[in-house]
Amino acid sequence: MKNYLLEFIQDNKRKPSQEEIGALMVLVAKNEPGRRKTDGYMERFNLAQRKGSLGGRQKFPINLSENALKVNDLLKKGVDPNTIAKILDLKLTSVRSITSKNSLPRPKEMILNYKVTKWGFQE
Repeated sequence: MKNYLLEFIQDNKRKPSQEEIGALMVLVAKNEPGRRKTDGYMERFNLAQRKGSLGGRQKFPINLSENALKVNDLLKKGVDPNTIAKILDLKLTSVRSITSKNSLPRPKEMILNYKVTKWGFQE
């Protein structure tokens, strides 16, 4: 295997900066022998380079139940799930399942049936 770091030091007569080391690592990853790069793998790799690694699942607009709307508004206000369970007279597990099932908190643009609740929406 080719030693890109040693070649860089010999060619430029200096140690590489952090950005240059990152570029060398990308070069090694793309040219690494012994591991077959599929088109899908390289497409994800190139997309992450172009757009950055944003991570997370993309959210789509959905309809929320009454309780989910209330939980969403309270989460946006910064209230913790234990307090939300007490305020809405729900079990903590219910609040957690509503939160995870609907990917809460969501902005109001991502809620199809949004209406202002008693706690209001603050962004």
